Amino acid sequence: MKRFKSLLAKRGGAGPRQKGEEVLHLPVIVESAESSPAAAKEAANVIRKFLSKDNFQRAYVQYNAIMLVRILADNPGRSFTQNLDSKFVITTKELLRDGRDMSVQQILRETLDTFETQKAGDDTLKPLMTMWANEKAKYVKKGTAVSPQPSITTVRVPDKVSGTSTTKASYRTPL
Repeated sequence: MKRFKSLLAKRGGAGPRQKGEEVLHLPVIVESAESSPAAAKEAANVIRKFLSKDNFQRAYVQYNAIMLVRILADNPGRSFTQNLDSKFVITTKELLRDGRDMSVQQILRETLDTFETQKAGDDTLKPLMTMWANEKAKYVKKGTAVSPQPSITTVRVPDKVSGTSTTKASYRTPL
């Protein structure tokens, strides 16, 4: 159990790591959560802490935590999702409402949308899905986008070889 906690902590970390370093711990984290209900519960609790307001300034921690939720919701699945308790739902709601990093907002909303469509039969996710449905209804009522919408910028780029210009579009999520 201690090893599992330290792996989760390393994944969230205190600062940005070298690219891909956190992926090294994923198999061990998933295997631990699969093999032990206590480890799955601990994973849910540690991930909730990573999603909390304490980490609003460390977006990479929150982003990684959301990715880990997505992975663990699939494998081990139900033995993990049954531990997403009311505290987890409240923390997720606070992140939806108050989180400022657009990449975290986008991955969180995409994750909740995915759960809504692909995990509709998982009753352990019902409290989380109820909260998400209520939050989406509030966004619609306010007339704001449920998910951050990318803006499209069109740029004419000269082609040095042929001497002509080509049109390229770049996509950017607004801040």
